[in-house]
Amino acid sequence: MNSLLGRPATVMVLLLWLPMGALQAAVTARFDRDTMHFNETVRLVIQVDGTGNNARPELDSVEEHFRILSQSSGQNISLVNGRQTATRTWTLELEPRETGSFSLDPIRVGGEESLRLRINILPEEKQAGGGDVFIEAEIEPAESYVQQQVLLTVKLHLAVPLLEGALGDPEGGDIVVQRLGDDRNYNVNREGRRYRVFERRYALFPQSSGEITIPPLRFEGRMDEGARGVFGSMMNSGRRIRATSDPIHLKVKPPAGNDPMLPWTPAKALRLVDQSDPTDSTAVGQPVTLKIQLQALGLTAEQLPDIALPEAVGLRLYPDQPVRETRVDGDDVVGIQLRRIAVIPERSGELTIPGLTVHWWNTETDTPETTTLPPRTITVAPAAGGALVGGSN
Repeated sequence: MNSLLGRPATVMVLLLWLPMGALQAAVTARFDRDTMHFNETVRLVIQVDGTGNNARPELDSVEEHFRILSQSSGQNISLVNGRQTATRTWTLELEPRETGSFSLDPIRVGGEESLRLRINILPEEKQAGGGDVFIEAEIEPAESYVQQQVLLTVKLHLAVPLLEGALGDPEGGDIVVQRLGDDRNYNVNREGRRYRVFERRYALFPQSSGEITIPPLRFEGRMDEGARGVFGSMMNSGRRIRATSDPIHLKVKPPAGNDPMLPWTPAKALRLVDQSDPTDSTAVGQPVTLKIQLQALGLTAEQLPDIALPEAVGLRLYPDQPVRETRVDGDDVVGIQLRRIAVIPERSGELTIPGLTVHWWNTETDTPETTTLPPRTITVAPAAGGALVGGSN
């Protein structure tokens, strides 16, 4: 089981799907969720980079849509290579005033301001509470393809303070599980009772078709009963509490009707990126190194097909082993594969390095797609001294 009181996991956020203009700002502001319900709370984090800025955030646009329940601030100062940098952070817990989809004006701190913020506030959830502690778990989508990413969201509701507690991870079935980022936590009102919610997200990858059942998730902990005596808190051993979720059922379809000879690659988005140096000329025997990256939203790096170029006339291809990395981007995993390929011309003249095509299944549109890199033409000069390598022109 994973402790709710332990050190949170590191979150790696991939920015490759964002425009470059959105990556830099002296003031940054972000909600911990972009969609919430009316009877929940949300956290807003505001950060200011740089020293000498003692201004406080102007929160008029925030207070137009939210009540501020609590606010805390802190400052981090570091010294790197003799240069001092400082970051000030404000954390606000907010309660919505109304439902709807809102665009908040930029938050100004001194002479700087953040980008606009958007949030979607849904109507109040109508589920009843479940005593001191209960678990809700839901998957999206409820029907998927083999190896397609499925989002599992687990919400542990607590109406009592904890001394300790641990929530188990999903297990069972022919399925690969990957946790997505840190736990989120916020408050929610259910039937007149206030709960603290710990929300945990997982990416599930079913490995076989049919119906897969994930057994109930379990929570075990000890609640703080507030017992005090001559020995103080040492006498407060707490009362044990437990909760289980309902089992989760997932319908899994076999690979869609594409060519069975092609790798099955179900993704939300996929692209090829040519990171090679822009070399368009070389000499016989002198290598040109290609650097090709394959990125897929909704797949791990291990699920990606190997990058491989077809054979080409007048060229020898020597691929290195692929470098794979899986990152987390919000509610998705992002699989990345980088491959370097040494291309050595065997003769002079105009030679064509083949293009690359990846066939994949778009799970957002439920249609087959192809992503390509076009071929490249290079001008190859004779080898030094006029010698020919591997043949004649």
